[in-house]
Amino acid sequence: MPEGWQSSLSRSGVSLVRSQPYGGGYPTLNIRRISEEQASSLRFDGSSFDSEGGRVEYRYQRWNNPRGAGYRLEALLSGKSGLLFADASVWDPAKNLNRAFFEDSFWPIINSVRSP
Repeated sequence: MPEGWQSSLSRSGVSLVRSQPYGGGYPTLNIRRISEEQASSLRFDGSSFDSEGGRVEYRYQRWNNPRGAGYRLEALLSGKSGLLFADASVWDPAKNLNRAFFEDSFWPIINSVRSP
């Protein structure tokens, strides 16, 4: 468990909420196991890399709703033990994505995940 995060476990995965706010809220990260069928419905833009845990495909997206706006990272982790889906989001009214925030806050956690 990384320092500065609170976690909650469910049957399908883990949810993390950062204790320190950023932008207009608290950054969140959800990681869960998915099936091959669920993975086939995900469409990524070709951004990928190989990690110790396996292949990682990912995308960044802008989102907004009546309460505000922000950015989201979605990643599909394909390893020897199956498929994991991670989604990280942050409230951020900025017009441009702060990739450094994602690289410092979310990617170290995602890259450390191993499927049991």
